[in-house]
Amino acid sequence: MLEARCRTARPNAGCPRDLGDAAFPAGSATRTLLGKAEIVLIRRAGPVPTYRGACWHSWSSYVYDLLREAAIGAGPVGKAAAR
Repeated sequence: MLEARCRTARPNAGCPRDLGDAAFPAGSATRTLLGKAEIVLIRRAGPVPTYRGACWHSWSSYVYDLLREAAIGAGPVGKAAAR
């Protein structure tokens, strides 16, 4: 289980779903893709958007690396998704 507060990070990095306030308000949950991994994503309520995600254990390193690259801006997300 991963949890991240996204004040400046790009929550849509690697995710085809619109995670903006109007399309994915607090309290929403969805099953979607993050890069190549299937995840369950939950947006929790609060002053700063907080997302909680779960994926199969076998995808955890891939998902972690993809999110880390998106958070630090270590290049295009497409590069991470192509691994």
